[in-house]
Amino acid sequence: MTSSMTKGKAKIIGVRPNDVPNVSDVLCIVEPRGGGAVIVLANAKGRECLQRIFPNSQPSWKPNESNMPPNWRHAVFHMPELARGEHALPPIAGDTPLKEATPAALAYLLAYAVERQGGCAMIFDEDGDPPLRLLAPAREH
Repeated sequence: MTSSMTKGKAKIIGVRPNDVPNVSDVLCIVEPRGGGAVIVLANAKGRECLQRIFPNSQPSWKPNESNMPPNWRHAVFHMPELARGEHALPPIAGDTPLKEATPAALAYLLAYAVERQGGCAMIFDEDGDPPLRLLAPAREH
């Protein structure tokens, strides 16, 4: 199952895990051990969106070892560290420092930033309901 935001309301649609590369550019995987890391799988468009979010960062993209297509790459994004430099993350409200944010909040923040850059991002959180959610950009992208 996935969730897509439509005018502020979540719309739940069914998606099989094998369809993830057909409907998204980036998959942000919640890292339950925390530490500020988000595991990311991305195709070329997704990697371009991520580069616009962190223009001075060069993630260590590696071939993915998952069932994703070969053009998808894998990297680990350490969000608190990346947010200290130049970035295009959306404004963060609240008093919780990024280094203390929950793993799910960090994955959502990154996926939302990708969506704002015109990419489709999915979040996988095995403890989420639903565990697989989709953030798609507005049609003007």
